[in-house]
Amino acid sequence: MLLMSELPAMSEWHEAFIDASLLVTINFPLIYYFYFLPLIRFTNLVNINRDELLAKNNALEIEVNTNKRQASSLALLMADRKKIDAERERLLKILNEASDFIGMADMQANITYLNPAGKRMVGLAEEADVLTLKIHDMHTHEAAQFVLNEAIPYVLEHDSWQSENTLLHKSGHELAVSQILSLHRDSQGKPEFLSSIMRDITGVKQAEQAMLDAKEAAETLAQSKTDFLANMSHEIRTPMNAILGLSELALHSTENNQNDYLEKIHGASENLLIILNDILEFSKLDSTGVEIDSDYFNLSLLINNLNNLFEETARQKNLTFHLEVMPDVQRHLIGDALRLQQVLTNLLNNSIKFTKTGFVRLKIAVSQQDEKPILLTFSIEDSGIGISPEQQKLLFQPFTQADTSITRRFGGTGLGLVISQKFIHLMGGEISLESTLNEGSHFWFTLPFEIAKKSHSTEFLPVKQNKRATKEQLEEAAKLLFNKRVLLVEDMPLN
Repeated sequence: MLLMSELPAMSEWHEAFIDASLLVTINFPLIYYFYFLPLIRFTNLVNINRDELLAKNNALEIEVNTNKRQASSLALLMADRKKIDAERERLLKILNEASDFIGMADMQANITYLNPAGKRMVGLAEEADVLTLKIHDMHTHEAAQFVLNEAIPYVLEHDSWQSENTLLHKSGHELAVSQILSLHRDSQGKPEFLSSIMRDITGVKQAEQAMLDAKEAAETLAQSKTDFLANMSHEIRTPMNAILGLSELALHSTENNQNDYLEKIHGASENLLIILNDILEFSKLDSTGVEIDSDYFNLSLLINNLNNLFEETARQKNLTFHLEVMPDVQRHLIGDALRLQQVLTNLLNNSIKFTKTGFVRLKIAVSQQDEKPILLTFSIEDSGIGISPEQQKLLFQPFTQADTSITRRFGGTGLGLVISQKFIHLMGGEISLESTLNEGSHFWFTLPFEIAKKSHSTEFLPVKQNKRATKEQLEEAAKLLFNKRVLLVEDMPLN
């Protein structure tokens, strides 16, 4: 096959050859006939072949150009395909690494896709086949009905729906989620499939609930303070009215009646003082103005004081009053004896107050002695009116009285148990309660104490003064104060 670049040169050579042949033909007929005529025919044949070659070459060039265009188009298609594949990989990476539930379903509610996070949220393995699942398989019954009856009809009309819902984990526990449901249509605008994105909002809901609980607790506390102040105003006015009224009577009475009035005034004053002391003590505790001491004390003296305080009161009510200290309990301890006595006084006072018949008992035993400090358990039992389960929930709440009618009947502020609980906590212990209505109550608490290395016989526990204190107690206290200098500071001359 001749190349196209060679064809023009050959053509010129044949034209020159033909001219020479004509010249020779004129002068040499025989040579023309026998020699040049075949050459002419050959030249014509070459011209014919040349035209065919030109046509074939043109066709070949067209085919090559076409192939080049096709190759270029194919290269562009391959580049586009690579871009699409890369984009698809990025989208799959986003879906696979997303922390939110992302799923798709057809218009018959069959699940067609679920990303790994979605599988984890409902408790499915990563390789699990989701094509056998339906929308209601991943929700509680109520949540599934919510989606099928409300969400899907809404999304068919508005193309998108958003709300809060509940996912159901395979193990059975529920998961609070925010959900976005979207409708996707085909090119003709017909609904084709649904997509759903859900985010775990359990922490958010818990925080909201905690805030709501805190708000309700604050409102309850505010109301409790209001009720408490109303009750305390009554409790304070009652003995105060008695003091004022009896004082008025005493001023205008004969000398024979004055002594009776003064005794009643003294009793009302003591009741008022107890109420004010409780309120002030609680105020100190509420403002963390109380410090716990750690000094030597003799447990036997503390028990003695308690016996002197309550034995006569219990006897007057025909109650059996018993204080028991187990033999292995150390008597010489280091701790806050004053706060301990205050707690025991509150608990014993309540037991005697709310017990009509039967007994009141205090028992002290060792709970743990192998390690230092030792643990002592103080147990107070009675056969009194008892406390209902509902009232027990309110016992240790500040500004709250378990039963205001009982408080009104028996008197008091209702702060004694709250103060006792706070003292016990400050001393490193816990207080517990068991009670049955109309059968009695059992309070107990455990406190740590250090064992004193030596006895401090000169130390003593303060004796709480009241009208039932015996002459011997007063004389003993007077001996301890003998030759002691006392500084008394008061802002009222009368006091």
